[in-house]
Amino acid sequence: AKRRILVVSLKGGCGKSTISASLASYFAAKGLMTGLFDLDVTNPSIGKIMQLQNRREDIRIDRMIIPILAKPNLKVISVDFFLPGSDQPITLKGEMRAKVIQQFVRSVDFGDLDVVVIDSPPTTSEELLSIMENYDKEKIEAVFVSQPSDVSVNGVIKSIRMLKERGMPIKGIISNMDKHKCSNCGHMDPIFVNAEMTVEDVAKQYRIPFLGSLPTGLLRTGYLLTDPYFNAIAEKVLTGKSVKFKPEKGHHSWLSKFLFAFRTSRNLDKILKDNPELGW
Repeated sequence: AKRRILVVSLKGGCGKSTISASLASYFAAKGLMTGLFDLDVTNPSIGKIMQLQNRREDIRIDRMIIPILAKPNLKVISVDFFLPGSDQPITLKGEMRAKVIQQFVRSVDFGDLDVVVIDSPPTTSEELLSIMENYDKEKIEAVFVSQPSDVSVNGVIKSIRMLKERGMPIKGIISNMDKHKCSNCGHMDPIFVNAEMTVEDVAKQYRIPFLGSLPTGLLRTGYLLTDPYFNAIAEKVLTGKSVKFKPEKGHHSWLSKFLFAFRTSRNLDKILKDNPELGW
């Protein structure tokens, strides 16, 4: 693909997958050959959002996995399409999840694409690192999604720092579900009123573009369609420039200190266990 849009959020339930599906649908409607890649391998939801659960038989495997043509210009693939039912749990340890993502990325043939939208797992661990390793990270543009709540904002900040420190281009951040839109009169009421930081504050502090806000009450058949709030954001993602950061050296030093402290504590416990006369 000529362009790769990675949709990221550390906290689940922020609407990351809904926005991924909506962005892909918007790009396809613009005439761009688009791929939608669901890489949340333990909780895939793109199939449900796109209403493709009954099209598992459309998956073709011819040396490579051929995605479903969900609509004109839009190809979709998800682990969900290979499960026997929507209630089938997927239980994998962290390292195994990363390996599954790596194998999945290498096994799918989208053909020629103008853009691929990658719905990432809600984590900063092995899975996200595996995605960055399998795609050229300097050619991926990250779009962050957060609710304007303290818990969600605290999580997305960690994701922003992770990708900034690794030099990944950042397209911007979206504030999702920050107001409720009345279906009768259209009046907007804020949902999170006591948050310490707004999503726009996060954008300013970490020097990344603020792409806009989305209220609740906009969903149509699972994803955003023909809505002016969303369309304005999607156009910024499509045409706006990404911010690039230089990779930061030594940003893992805190982890080394943590592991050293952990080993020291564990060794001290062993010494005291073997020599009870030294204990207090």
